[in-house]
Amino acid sequence: MATSKIEDFRDMLGNMPDEKVADLAEVTVQTVKRWRAKLDIGAFEGVPGVDPALVVGLQAAKAGVDEAVEQVRQERRAKEQAPPAVRVVRKRKLASWPFGWAPGVPHQLGTYDVYTGEKAAWLWEHHRDVCAPFPPAE
Repeated sequence: MATSKIEDFRDMLGNMPDEKVADLAEVTVQTVKRWRAKLDIGAFEGVPGVDPALVVGLQAAKAGVDEAVEQVRQERRAKEQAPPAVRVVRKRKLASWPFGWAPGVPHQLGTYDVYTGEKAAWLWEHHRDVCAPFPPAE
């Protein structure tokens, strides 16, 4: 039987942040720090063999990539404006559009139905997999 709550987590001391060990052992961070000092174990300094500056650099690069991806998505959306009319080309698709006589109620899209205006734009944005521009380009 362990003499202390933290005894079962002794192998984690110095291998993960004190806050995480304290949370797992259900003790205070100060208790974890005292145990590390008593056992002469250094503080967690990141992933062994990985330079902390590299981790910070990778996080910054990922943030930059995320911004670039979002910018490309916005540019694509701007280029892919909805056509003035769309025709449903696949069967049995329900669409819960936000307008009409019953907003939010699923509406069965009939094959070969043609929609114009805001319904066409909404279908093009949300259900492009079942729509095609109408009249079709030749």
